[in-house]
Amino acid sequence: MIDVSLVYDPISPENRSITVNGITLDARSPLSALSKKMLQSWIGNLPEELEKQFNGDKSIRLTFTGTKSDQEDVAQMVEAANKRGFRIKVVRYETMSGPEEQFSEFRQWLDEQCGKPFFEQLLKDNPDKKAKLDEALGDRFDVYVIATMSSGKSTLINAFLHRELMPSANEATTAVITEIMNAQKTGYSGGAYEGVPGESDAKEIFRSGDVTLAEMQEWNRDERVQTISIKGPLPFVLQEKDLNVVLTDTPGPNNSRDERHRITTMQKIGDDKKKPLILYVLNAQQLGINDDKNLLVEIGKVIKSDPQARDRFLFVLNKADAFDSQKEGNIDAILGKCRRYLEETGIESPFIYPISARLARLARQDVNTLSYQDEGDLFALKRQFLPNPDRNWEGIDFNDKVPTTFSMPVEENDELVRRSGMAALEAAIKGYARKYNYPFRLQRVASVARDVLDIAKGAEQFRQVIADKKTDIQKFRRVCDQLRKQSSKVWESQSVLEDLKEFERIPRSFIEKIQEKKIEREEVFGSIREELAGLTEFSTVSKVLSEAQVKVEQCFDQYVAFLNKLLIESLDDIEANLESFYAQKIKNMFSDIDEETIARPILGGLQNIALNMNLGLSSYEVIKEARKVSTSKWWNPFSWGDMEVVHDIKVEDADSIWQNRRKFISKTFSNVTDEAERRTILDRTHYVQLYVGRVKKLLPEKMKQLSNEIAQYENNAQASDRAMAEAEERLSEIGAVRERLEQILNGSADIAKA
Repeated sequence: MIDVSLVYDPISPENRSITVNGITLDARSPLSALSKKMLQSWIGNLPEELEKQFNGDKSIRLTFTGTKSDQEDVAQMVEAANKRGFRIKVVRYETMSGPEEQFSEFRQWLDEQCGKPFFEQLLKDNPDKKAKLDEALGDRFDVYVIATMSSGKSTLINAFLHRELMPSANEATTAVITEIMNAQKTGYSGGAYEGVPGESDAKEIFRSGDVTLAEMQEWNRDERVQTISIKGPLPFVLQEKDLNVVLTDTPGPNNSRDERHRITTMQKIGDDKKKPLILYVLNAQQLGINDDKNLLVEIGKVIKSDPQARDRFLFVLNKADAFDSQKEGNIDAILGKCRRYLEETGIESPFIYPISARLARLARQDVNTLSYQDEGDLFALKRQFLPNPDRNWEGIDFNDKVPTTFSMPVEENDELVRRSGMAALEAAIKGYARKYNYPFRLQRVASVARDVLDIAKGAEQFRQVIADKKTDIQKFRRVCDQLRKQSSKVWESQSVLEDLKEFERIPRSFIEKIQEKKIEREEVFGSIREELAGLTEFSTVSKVLSEAQVKVEQCFDQYVAFLNKLLIESLDDIEANLESFYAQKIKNMFSDIDEETIARPILGGLQNIALNMNLGLSSYEVIKEARKVSTSKWWNPFSWGDMEVVHDIKVEDADSIWQNRRKFISKTFSNVTDEAERRTILDRTHYVQLYVGRVKKLLPEKMKQLSNEIAQYENNAQASDRAMAEAEERLSEIGAVRERLEQILNGSADIAKA
């Protein structure tokens, strides 16, 4: 008998452990290392791992501490393992709050606070904090579907929707971005745009209150349309009220009418802040045939740079049933082929989900809307997937092959959908949201809430000080007036202006990153040159150059996405630097005041008020988005692949042909780099000017406001007593609110006997 105690906190890997027979396993133990990964990726193999390490013992007593959703997955593991001959008994479950439960409780707490006058006034007095709260609460959970042509991507999305809405014909689905925002309603409404909705150059082309398949086909065919945005139900997340899911269908890597779409795809792949979930759809019948290898290489680099990023890339192997189902081992063989293909591009241990999107779509669609061909296909797929004891046929069950074991929803036609692999994929998407999206948003909103309460606490403590009869009010007021005059002079001094000039320059770390990208690019160019070495046959050289075109175009798109990311990071960088610079200048201003002039505790309170002012710039002043850089079709003048085919013509010097093109290509990369650097300097300069203007305006105003407030207490004992009493009452309330907030964030464990 093996006694196992398993603790799994989905938010903090540090709070996870495996104890076997009373001994907590060392971090170097293979089993302990497993616990640091996503539970659903290894829990199904735990019985065999224990059996292997403990002399073949199949009797296990298990105690599990974790969230309710993880408990469900452990229960499934126990049931499946016992069917395989194990004897696992769950001693007890200890329940900890899950991220989604904590987030829901936090929302309820926040709603309660917003109904209180003092908290409402706090947010009104600190609009930057209110804006950050609203932004974090409304954060989208983006799921991007990426695929090359003929992968069945549209069929997959229709299976998500439980209806046929996305056009399936290849010619109608390769050119535009379509985003579907989850909404509690019966149908879908939205429009088609030239440009991107929300941007200044966007123009609405079509609008519909009840979008149909025919309209979607029309919108996709229209050359003017670049983006389609609709709202409607995503059934598998419809009940997740705090999860603002947006499912986005992106054009294939080389199949967009708008270069910005390809660049957007690159940016989402490398987004390490909001961490969107990427569903990369592969065609089981055409692995390695389509032009997706370069994009997969980029995904491999992202995963290597951030181990957690592996969790947000799900590789959907569609049409995995397209083989002779009577031959044993074909599913495993095709999964092995897919894994090797992905590993060749640098993607280690990929999460591969084999599915039949067509079976899921047909099984979910209203039978009255199925065409004659659909009915025939569904009948054939049922024969293929469902067991038939009379023919000794076990059927196909992709659910047995998925890499994770998240609990799945129950629905009508559940057996077919489950066997199609679709339910497991949807469960994995929700599992990812629980692991990353909820904790990410909770941390952001909780951080802002703490800041607001700290500001309130500081203000009330300061109010107590200035209302205290022991305070020399007149002296205090003179200090405020002195600081008001001093603040204007400080920010106009030559030394400060010279310091600010330094902030306008591009950070050295950014230049180093650009240089690293250049080295990577030169490696790509070098590999193309090697491929051309020694070639003379015209058709062969033309073929290699055509393939090189695809590599260089994707390399360029990736580079532009990288530069756009640097532009955003540059504004974040200068914002943080200016806040530090401001704090230092305030500290210097207050250090010049002698302690004999005013008591240090009072001076410290005044300094905190100056530091906690709302100096943040609004989105109307600084647009913190990637600015467009030149993405013109710079390769056209080179006539890639446009050479006329004439038989028996030899190419004398393929290397010279490539080197001539390479000069133009390198120049284009240099031009776009120069433009990005110029834009960065302009943005940083603009930001400094706006920030300094804000400080010079608001800091004197704040000192004057404090001076006027202090004057109320001069020779007015009643006002002082009232202020002291109100401050004490408010501090008590703030303390209680803060305590409740921390209780919610820390969660609690309730023991439920199994």
